[in-house]
Amino acid sequence: MSHELAELLRSVLKEELQRIHERLGRLEARQQRLEEQQQRLKEMLDRLLSATRSHFEQTEDKPVGHQRMSEGVPHDWRHVNMAIDYLKHKISQHDFEIDQLKKQLERQQPK
Repeated sequence: MSHELAELLRSVLKEELQRIHERLGRLEARQQRLEEQQQRLKEMLDRLLSATRSHFEQTEDKPVGHQRMSEGVPHDWRHVNMAIDYLKHKISQHDFEIDQLKKQLERQQPK
């Protein structure tokens, strides 16, 4: 009887751990996607900076063109910074969730 109970318990634990592992896998995949999106935003920012420098050099002697360019850049920066801040927040949330799941798995592992 105790052997059957132990096997039943192992089976239940295995199913529960499988679900936790699957959820952890999904969380890690989402975090990876967020990190990739953050990297793309950084690359966009680098390109924006490069283009801004290039345009600045071209329009340095043209006050009207320079003024138009400088008016548009702060608006673009705010959107990029907001997107980066959002992604950082989501990454920290996922890191916390992953850490909690790992701790939960460690507590459930038979010793």
